[in-house]
Amino acid sequence: DPTFRYEYDKMLDELQIIDKLDNNTYIARYLHTNKQCYIKQQRETICVIRHRCVVKNDKYVAAGMSIEHKLYPTEIGQKTFKQMDINRSSSSDLSNISKQLSGKGPSKSLSSGILRIDIKSSGWVIERNVKKPTDSIISYITNINFGGS
Repeated sequence: DPTFRYEYDKMLDELQIIDKLDNNTYIARYLHTNKQCYIKQQRETICVIRHRCVVKNDKYVAAGMSIEHKLYPTEIGQKTFKQMDINRSSSSDLSNISKQLSGKGPSKSLSSGILRIDIKSSGWVIERNVKKPTDSIISYITNINFGGS
């Protein structure tokens, strides 16, 4: 359940599931606000997340990365959409666009004006702590460009 993120992500202001691709894969929009700093900063993320249960009630894995989505284009993404004339796009076209934009760094969202975080391929493994069954052990690798000054 993606809304579980509210339990542990205290900077999360909004979560929106844009599209559900299958039972284990969805595209989500996240809006985060850094509330720890004197100057509050917001960042937006649009990413595809794939998850699955490896061992019921014991091990869960998830992987995700930023994508461009035609409903929430960025300044960089809009230029690419226009260049490719994507009015009749298929999912393979959108995948190709995301590959082209991967590594281009953060860009402003045209819909909200908020800087979009660029998440490279990232993954998480969440497993039950055998010594403390009410706790979890989380292992992750992420490559994120938050942008900004």
